[in-house]
Amino acid sequence: MMSPKPIDYYRGLTSGGSYLAMLSQDQAAAVLKAHDHGIAALGIEEVALLDQVMSILKGEIRP
Repeated sequence: MMSPKPIDYYRGLTSGGSYLAMLSQDQAAAVLKAHDHGIAALGIEEVALLDQVMSILKGEIRP
């Protein structure tokens, strides 16, 4: 397995800014739970919802 690239690599892929994401109620709830309690506190289904959110955001950041 390859080692993850450093954050500097990813900084070069974006200029930052504002991004719009349309989330379902379940996706938004998973984000709030992850923020309040950490990703380690999420169940398998909640992690899947958070993964969906990250995919949505990635599509906005770097289509």
